[in-house]
Amino acid sequence: MPEEPSTAADIEVAQVREAVKDLIHPKYDTYFNILRWIQGTNHNVPKAIHMLRKHLKWRKEKRLDTDSSTLQSCKIASDHAPLCIIKPTNPDADHILVVDQAGKIDVGGVLKSVQPTDYIHQKYRNIEKILSILMEMEARLGRQCYAYYIFDLDGLSFDPTMVGTVTGPFRISWELMAMHYREWIDKFIVINAPGFMNILWSAISPFIPEDGRGKIVFPGKSWRDDLQELLGKESLPEKYGGTLKDSEVLTAPEPVPKEKYWSPKVGEPNHTNLHKISIPASKERQLLYPVKAGEKLIFYTQNDSELMYGIAFTTNKDLPEEDWDILVPPCPRAGLPAIDAGHFEPMDNGYYQLRIQNQAAWLFPSTFKILALSESGKEIFAENQGAEKWFKAGQKFKK
Repeated sequence: MPEEPSTAADIEVAQVREAVKDLIHPKYDTYFNILRWIQGTNHNVPKAIHMLRKHLKWRKEKRLDTDSSTLQSCKIASDHAPLCIIKPTNPDADHILVVDQAGKIDVGGVLKSVQPTDYIHQKYRNIEKILSILMEMEARLGRQCYAYYIFDLDGLSFDPTMVGTVTGPFRISWELMAMHYREWIDKFIVINAPGFMNILWSAISPFIPEDGRGKIVFPGKSWRDDLQELLGKESLPEKYGGTLKDSEVLTAPEPVPKEKYWSPKVGEPNHTNLHKISIPASKERQLLYPVKAGEKLIFYTQNDSELMYGIAFTTNKDLPEEDWDILVPPCPRAGLPAIDAGHFEPMDNGYYQLRIQNQAAWLFPSTFKILALSESGKEIFAENQGAEKWFKAGQKFKK
């Protein structure tokens, strides 16, 4: 007979595991993966179950526990905004090191080059790699493992657009990460902070949850000593006071060449082909697209100002919306020049509902642009797009 749970945490994990057993993949079904969701909801078991079930549906849709084939990738992010993941050299260590050389990243070049979904999916790929390492360590050590995240601002110079970047794309990317990945960072260590750090902190801190703020550390000039105490010299790169060769464990960010800045590809729509949707301040619009099982489609979208954007799926549009499957949780979407390309492949006949909200604006309307195409280039029409005054058709696209 299986052993009875012996601690409060064991009981909570058993309760959550029982409630998600119809969704959880054997690969992801570990004690510590479930515990992370419980910890991330402050041991609120019903909330943990609710959030984990949503995450598991998302994992299944993205095939994260098999081949991750529906996750898109972003070469601009991997080449010009690399995240360096360093395993511990001590086999008994329960922390890995993640190095983000943010101060060296050509942020302006990256923002002019990336498509939002590709960029976010590359972030997911990075954290899935981190999670895989943590799971391997936990299976071997029998205890929960974490990452120390070094946020290195060396090289950062002040730019008038920086506050907007920090409160826009930077904040939004971390909010999206937090929706799906909980309790994997032990300490978020900010080093080489510039003199204007107080301006950035004042801008971003209101968006950081209280429990998250407690993990952020500003060690000051003694940061090398602090890192050595946490990890030991043998698990640190040379530039951070360790003995690991920088050339073997770190990838230096390089500026993005202008020829890599985004522009429409041959065979893909441009801005004139996208339909325009006007959204008044504090209002929302919805589009309902009928789809067929296995028919791949692409949502081409673009917005210049911040909007909330989400996608849900149902096999029966008459069901209450709370019973629809959430594919893209409603979340902020930064305004970027590139046309995004979100790839989807429904597993059943049904409907995709796109919900776009203009919550950030106080007075003025915002415009959201969209075109849905099948893989062959045929347009897929929303049921309601021809009947709404707020929908303005773009130029016909020919592949």
